[in-house]
Amino acid sequence: MTLTLAQLNSGLARAVSIVACLAAGSMSAAAQSEAEAIVRSWVESDTLVPFVEFDVRDVSSEGDLLTVTGFSVAFEFDLAGFALDDDAPDPGTLKYRLFFPSATFEDLRDTGGRFATDMFEADEMIVEFQVENGAMLPIEVGYEGISIANWSWAKIPDIVEDEDRPLTSVLPALTAIYDHDFDSAIIDGATGVSPAANGGDLSISYGTIVAGRTRSGNVSRLDADSVSMHATGPDDEHIDIEIGALTATDYNIAALFRAFGPEADQDSEYETLIGGYRIDGVDMTGLIEGIDFVISIGEVLLEDVGVRPPSFPVLERADAMIASNRAGNIPEFGDDEYLEFVTGLYGAFRLGAFEISDFRVVEDGLETQDLGSIGIYDLSADGLGEFTMRDLVFRSPEDDASGSFGEISIAGLTFPSLQSVFAFNAAVDHVELAALEALPTLERFAAMDVALDTPDGLMSLGAFLIEMSDHIGSIPTTVSVAIEDLDLLVSELDDEPREQLQALGYKRLTGSLSLSGAWDEETETVEMESEGDLEDGARFSFAATIGEIARELFEDPQAVAPTALETATLEAASVSLEDDSLRDRIIDMVAEQQGTEPEMVRQMAHGVVPFALAQLGRPEFTASVSAALKSFLEGEGKLDVDVAPDEPVPLMQLSVEAQADPGSAIDKLKITVDAE
Repeated sequence: MTLTLAQLNSGLARAVSIVACLAAGSMSAAAQSEAEAIVRSWVESDTLVPFVEFDVRDVSSEGDLLTVTGFSVAFEFDLAGFALDDDAPDPGTLKYRLFFPSATFEDLRDTGGRFATDMFEADEMIVEFQVENGAMLPIEVGYEGISIANWSWAKIPDIVEDEDRPLTSVLPALTAIYDHDFDSAIIDGATGVSPAANGGDLSISYGTIVAGRTRSGNVSRLDADSVSMHATGPDDEHIDIEIGALTATDYNIAALFRAFGPEADQDSEYETLIGGYRIDGVDMTGLIEGIDFVISIGEVLLEDVGVRPPSFPVLERADAMIASNRAGNIPEFGDDEYLEFVTGLYGAFRLGAFEISDFRVVEDGLETQDLGSIGIYDLSADGLGEFTMRDLVFRSPEDDASGSFGEISIAGLTFPSLQSVFAFNAAVDHVELAALEALPTLERFAAMDVALDTPDGLMSLGAFLIEMSDHIGSIPTTVSVAIEDLDLLVSELDDEPREQLQALGYKRLTGSLSLSGAWDEETETVEMESEGDLEDGARFSFAATIGEIARELFEDPQAVAPTALETATLEAASVSLEDDSLRDRIIDMVAEQQGTEPEMVRQMAHGVVPFALAQLGRPEFTASVSAALKSFLEGEGKLDVDVAPDEPVPLMQLSVEAQADPGSAIDKLKITVDAE
């Protein structure tokens, strides 16, 4: 609906600009005032803009006041050539007509390169829009009570149609149409009607619209009262929409033409297209396919929309495509060409912020969705600053289920360059490296306060967080993952984990888990840590330091990874396990599976460990592990394993030596095992 309101404003500027700004040669007639001569010259100068035709029933003046009656402007543009393939239908001819029953200009004058009037007024303006072959249904909008104060506008330059440049040849005229200045513009209201494709109809009405001080097509402020829409279809289907007040600032449509014009500097910074745009509420009700629905939005905000010249000449590419199509040669574009065209257009725009708040959906009297807010921030060809969705509630009456999210967010998403994507598509050698360079990067993902209520019970998640930073190319060198306050129904899991957990006596799986890893370039070490807590189960922690990890591993992992283990070292490691019933649950499960008593399982474990460790040839170590295991199985159940070598141990060397002497790893790594 934002687009419709935008078209309303730009339609007013375009309509009145076309009427007034098409310059013409001089006419000398003593009985005519300068203002009358200006208007009549617009009608008689058909060569200036060949796709525009004018008609005036009468022109008269009294002092500085010029009155024009029966004034119409017909705009036609051949859309042939816009089809992208042979199977697409001929788009036909676009027709756009403006009609003023009566309009007045106060002190209309020619100031050289521009026209000016102290006041323009019209009781009514009718706009008709259609595509000749029916590809788009006709639309008619009537504007009431138009007035524009202290208005001046650029003259349109002579246009020579060029079959090889169907778009760029008319761009100077379009740019001039939007080059206008005024102190204020007011429309008392507007009403539009259009038949619908399904045999129904569409009507729309606007309240008062006020545009503030405007310079070079940049509207400083635009205010519009509420908007109403009504659409009907077969079988009593209908939609009614009520849109609250609209406020826009720095509404600069002319920036589009400057950015895409032939003289645009591709190194230019973003120019403001829309400074701010706010809609104060949207309410929609209707009946579609037998379903009654209500959709409401509390507020819509749009901020800091910018435009800059695209990275390649978009209009020149479009000119070539249209000219080729019109000549009967549908061009075949490769994937790279389509990608370049789309990303070139996309890369020309920037979005500072887009927010929707208090979004609600009700179907057949039952609330199915409720969203507190959704936001997109700092979106451009370079990446996405942040996406957030907060306070989402959804319901499925058919499944008797509901769910909610406190927050879902993505932050720091960086897009790959177009060149890296092309390089990946064309890569023959080093494909994996090219693929890495064509990947996006992400700094943070979060899902907070998640809940799902099913007929079997409630499941929830406090938080799921992924954080990545210090990227080398697309690979992060600092990563952390956290799952907090997870509470799952075991009955909802897949078959294998469900059967194992049920055998351990669990009906719910409740706990937290964290993982992290960070590479330090100065020391060439990776620090890894992990902690977990299974409620009514166990708590564990793990930490390790791996050394001799060079930067090249992150720059080209495919080439370096096979040799990384040859230089990597283990500097330290530790594992801690603290039982909270998991030990006894496992013993009881094994005892039941073997048809014996839990005590027999404990005794079997005491005997198996010394036998298994005997091959290491380190009797002292075997004795300490056996004692620790006995203490763990019979005591409170806490086990600690520490690896603290006197100096970093090369992992490859450790592996080779262990083949000849399995116990050598115990000596080099200084492994100790303690238990309570």
